[in-house]
Amino acid sequence: MINKIKKILGGFFLRREIKRVKRDREFVNLEMAKNVGIVYLASSQKDYDRIKMLTQYLKQRDVRVLSIGFIENSDMERNFKTQLEYRFFAKKDLNWHFKPKCLEVRNFISNSMDILIDLSLTECLPTHFVAGSSIARFKVGLAHKIGPQLYDMTIDVGNNKTLDYVIGNVKSYLDMINQEQQTNKFSPYA
Repeated sequence: MINKIKKILGGFFLRREIKRVKRDREFVNLEMAKNVGIVYLASSQKDYDRIKMLTQYLKQRDVRVLSIGFIENSDMERNFKTQLEYRFFAKKDLNWHFKPKCLEVRNFISNSMDILIDLSLTECLPTHFVAGSSIARFKVGLAHKIGPQLYDMTIDVGNNKTLDYVIGNVKSYLDMINQEQQTNKFSPYA
């Protein structure tokens, strides 16, 4: 019961955080991107390996990548070590309404990124706080209840919520955004 109330209040604070963030919103495709941020749930070694593969794919395209994973299970903390492109935060780094309060997250969200990709397969307040607080120009994530407020582009994968499938869709859609759109700023009247 208390956790449910904390999640409801966390959702309220997340929506407020999203409105507060000032950023230059812009369509950005993978061809034009120079810096990409990835936020995800670091729930298994397999998921982490998928993120590493995506990072290598982006680096081959001359894109600088920084990722941050949320370690939900404290038993997994010893499996993931912060490295140059791979940062982590855990439950101990959250406040009472699930907002991350640590240096790793503050550094990540203050980075000027062309694209932020949220690869959280479930609704997860800590990763959504990271995405919502980021000053990234273009934010991409899965379609869910708060998605339209949180992201500039949402991807609906239906019931096929596997990390491989989601990453494949993200890469395809980010490649499809045409360059003409990329040069147009978002308009509140569009």
